[in-house]
Amino acid sequence: MVENKIVISLSLQGDLWLLRARPKLAADGLSTRELEVAQRFATGESHKTIAQQLSVSPSTVRGHLTRIYAKLNINEKTSLVAEIRRMTH
Repeated sequence: MVENKIVISLSLQGDLWLLRARPKLAADGLSTRELEVAQRFATGESHKTIAQQLSVSPSTVRGHLTRIYAKLNINEKTSLVAEIRRMTH
């Protein structure tokens, strides 16, 4: 089996298409909701604020973060911030 090693995205910028390629990262394995929680938490939002914005409980947000940290094999917020930055730059 061949693993995908790069992620390619295509977006329309005015009347031009922008093609981006980057190495596949561990964060690419996060679910849509996990990625949303990770991005919000990485920008400094609190569990409570994230919970209110996503209409879930703070304990649900903590549960998502526990799974995110496990999937990314990290144990601190600075590592999460670095991983999210790698995805978007």
